[in-house]
Amino acid sequence: MNLFKSQLIIIALFSFNVLAKDVVLEHVTYTNPNGSEHTLSLNIEIKDIKTYPDYNPEDSKAPLSIKDAVKLAKESYLRQYPNRKFYLVDVSLRRFPDYFHRKKWIYVVKVVDDPVDHFDTLVMFAILMNGKAIMSKRNGT
Repeated sequence: MNLFKSQLIIIALFSFNVLAKDVVLEHVTYTNPNGSEHTLSLNIEIKDIKTYPDYNPEDSKAPLSIKDAVKLAKESYLRQYPNRKFYLVDVSLRRFPDYFHRKKWIYVVKVVDDPVDHFDTLVMFAILMNGKAIMSKRNGT
């Protein structure tokens, strides 16, 4: 009986850990002309994707259009950086990389303020099919 309880506790802890983890969609490292190194990481918590519908691009129209995804990214970007310009760099549709949630799809939208010096102003967004926008985080080292 004691062994059974131990196994249940381990299973419960593992399940909690799986639900609480961040999944990295994209990670970019770059060095500025002045020599400082920076990283930009786009992470999603699995709990964020639990509430939106499964989707298969082979079978049906996306619950959220590319146009709507770009609009959500632009609104979020300009709310965070009201004095910057918005230049769209890239939009892609990606399968969520976690095996247990492979029926979830996400738009990744990349934008910059300056199309010439783009690494310093690059911002990435994960746009979930329920309309939630998640912005990348930047760390300087």
